Amino acid sequence: PDLERQAAERFRLATSTLREILGDDALKTPAGRQATYLVGVCLLESGDGPGALGQFGRLRQCDPLAPEYLAAAYQEATLLRAAGRNREAAAGYCRALKAVDDAESYRNPWVSLEQLRRRVAEAYQSFLEKRDFALGLQLAQSAAGAFSPDRALQMEAETYRAWGRDLIAQAESLAREKADPLAREGRLQLRRASRLYHRLAKQRITTRYYPNDLWDSATCALEGREFRSASRLFEEFLKQ
Repeated sequence: PDLERQAAERFRLATSTLREILGDDALKTPAGRQATYLVGVCLLESGDGPGALGQFGRLRQCDPLAPEYLAAAYQEATLLRAAGRNREAAAGYCRALKAVDDAESYRNPWVSLEQLRRRVAEAYQSFLEKRDFALGLQLAQSAAGAFSPDRALQMEAETYRAWGRDLIAQAESLAREKADPLAREGRLQLRRASRLYHRLAKQRITTRYYPNDLWDSATCALEGREFRSASRLFEEFLKQ
């Protein structure tokens, strides 16, 4: 308890000092952006989640190329996901992902690329497990800079495949008039997955992943009742 009180006092002093830097145009200067972000960190470490969320939210207004823009989006998304506000969390992670131009040149003093990738991957898997496929798709379509174009394409294909299979599984327990439209939508998603896996296969034709990508494309085409495409892809897989 004594250490907790000391820590709380240190955070209070840090917040008070940092707020002295802030003014009307704080987000226009590096020092102002850093102070704004660090006030949010102090509030978060002090256990004031709502206060931290509001503080990080202010940095949405700053230059997207500023390190604090990405870091605040990352922190905001993590807090929102912990609160069960998944739609807003996905939007926050997408802002952070879109702020990454290229993984090779990534530099941020507040959030490492590994941290960002890990949190986004956790959220992506969680959305798929909870059948929030539209949110998973948002992350996949924003992931190319932080992960790689191949990995982003794979995530998008995986999402469509999971979505299609889920719709078809739901249709199996419904009366025909309700089942048929659902199954048609499921097959459409699977055909989308097949095309994405095929694109992925072309991009990775010289790698050991090529046969697996062909197989995934073929099986999705088959499940989507795109039989000619499935036959052609299975033949190509057998050649490999």
